[in-house]
Amino acid sequence: MSLVLSNFDEMSKQIAKDFLRSVVVVDDHPVFEDEEVVGKLETPDLVVEATPNETVAGETAMQSGPTLDPHTLPFNRFSESFATVGIFCTVLTPEKEHLDDFVARSVGESGLANRADVVILDWVLHGFKEGEKTLDIIGKLAQGDGGAKPRKRLLLVYTGESDL
Repeated sequence: MSLVLSNFDEMSKQIAKDFLRSVVVVDDHPVFEDEEVVGKLETPDLVVEATPNETVAGETAMQSGPTLDPHTLPFNRFSESFATVGIFCTVLTPEKEHLDDFVARSVGESGLANRADVVILDWVLHGFKEGEKTLDIIGKLAQGDGGAKPRKRLLLVYTGESDL
């Protein structure tokens, strides 16, 4: 690595790229979407106009498009952004019935969260809105519980919750 970089931002990115090799995301509802391919727009043969007050079976005739759930993480684009700079990124999706086992396994000696350079955690895992399971994972990783190696790593938490 050459430290003859033009600015602090470039140097920081290069140092991070040289250090980081793996990212693990823990999310109970990751979204794996194919990007929508939009073709050429064409004018329809028949145009029917509706007023916003018209109703069909008790619903407004004109409705907005699908709303995105703020709790979803578009994992494909997220993972691809790491891959473009040579960093491996995977997602672990714990099952609700086995959440405690997942926490123990993920931070164990051979657990992926234990071995990752960066661990990104969803604050709300399977309805634990106070972040109980996320805090459990953070605590075990920080303290070296369950065979976790007590080492420096970057822990990030994200959430779609607006009422924390």
